[in-house]
Amino acid sequence: MKLFFAPSIAVLAVVLISGCAPRYQLTLTNRQVVTTHGKPKVDKDRGLVSFTDAEGKKQVIPLFTVRTIEPR
Repeated sequence: MKLFFAPSIAVLAVVLISGCAPRYQLTLTNRQVVTTHGKPKVDKDRGLVSFTDAEGKKQVIPLFTVRTIEPR
């Protein structure tokens, strides 16, 4: 029983820690606030910001519509 219990706790800890992605808050020029799951990627050459929203959907918006990107 002891041999099974210790590795199980270690595996559970690794899974819980790795599942916690940082959240960011995008404030748009129209004052709308969007929460992201993970850090948004800014492509200045194309003028786009891509991110995964809080519901897990991938989104792409124009860079000129973003006022701020802040960690939450």
